[in-house]
Amino acid sequence: NPVQLFKKHVSCSKFRDSVSRTSVTVNGYKIVDPAGAASIAVLSYDELAKLAKDAGGVHRDATAVCINGDWDANPKGIAYSLMQDNNLVVMFEAPITGRYRINWSVTFPRA
Repeated sequence: NPVQLFKKHVSCSKFRDSVSRTSVTVNGYKIVDPAGAASIAVLSYDELAKLAKDAGGVHRDATAVCINGDWDANPKGIAYSLMQDNNLVVMFEAPITGRYRINWSVTFPRA
């Protein structure tokens, strides 16, 4: 005889909706010119707050990842990205001169 694990049957769509509402991810890119700097703010507090609001998320506890969006234009890598003072900041492996495309993905908790 099968063992009953749950007392109430939950449809797959209801389960999917309950799980998928835990966070929302927004992707984009930004072209920056660090002018010889080893770090740069990619998205400001205001930009992140607008992205979160437009996507139905909240601007707190956001996580982000950034990568070099055009290795042909500038082959220097990104060492890491972090949220610092409510800004998305990228730290480069070395100081960057010239334009640099940064592809980013930010995940916000749902409102």
